[in-house]
Amino acid sequence: INGPLFFGATQTFQDTISRLQDKPKVLILRVRHVPFIDATGIYRLKEVIKKFDEQNTSIILSGVNDKVLKDLQKSNIYSVLNKEDLTDNIESASERAKQIIASRK
Repeated sequence: INGPLFFGATQTFQDTISRLQDKPKVLILRVRHVPFIDATGIYRLKEVIKKFDEQNTSIILSGVNDKVLKDLQKSNIYSVLNKEDLTDNIESASERAKQIIASRK
């Protein structure tokens, strides 16, 4: 994701994610270029996480900056996302994805 995740961008984000043909076991969302997220963006992100969870797909957020992290924590993101699934960088997200896949075998 590149750019702010706010009201105007959230529908496009949700539509794009929903169109995935093959449902992966894990989906890593790189958000290092998301400078901020508003209430609508948080709501849509939570909805996407819940939808994929119902399909047995885990979501990992990679590269969350401090401001976005603070906003996500205020919104109780951990009600829909494991704390371990919020990672600092793509390398740790990849390692986390491997752990999730291994645990499902």
